[in-house]
Amino acid sequence: MKVKSYYTDANVNGSCRQGSVFTTYQILKDILGEPQYTDADPLEKVSCEWTLKAEVVNDYGDTEFQVASIYAWKYGYIPTDECQWNIGGNSYIAQDIIEQIIERRLTSDA
Repeated sequence: MKVKSYYTDANVNGSCRQGSVFTTYQILKDILGEPQYTDADPLEKVSCEWTLKAEVVNDYGDTEFQVASIYAWKYGYIPTDECQWNIGGNSYIAQDIIEQIIERRLTSDA
């Protein structure tokens, strides 16, 4: 599976945690832009989130679209140091999508 392109601010309703990655807020912001959601309330479960829809080429050479998100879960603040960011999506492919975007420093089409 290879990510061809993606755009941010996608509808990820109904998705769930698929994995995690260790990185910093600044790296995510440099690659994905401003987060689509932030909330500094220490009682909120999610303090910061990026949502995206990716165009991927699967192992059979077919193009498909997948949603993914990366978010800070139950920190009570928006973390700036390297920490665990949760990855959400509708399948395990979300983990691969986020890892490829970070490793290849892919920027959004949007």
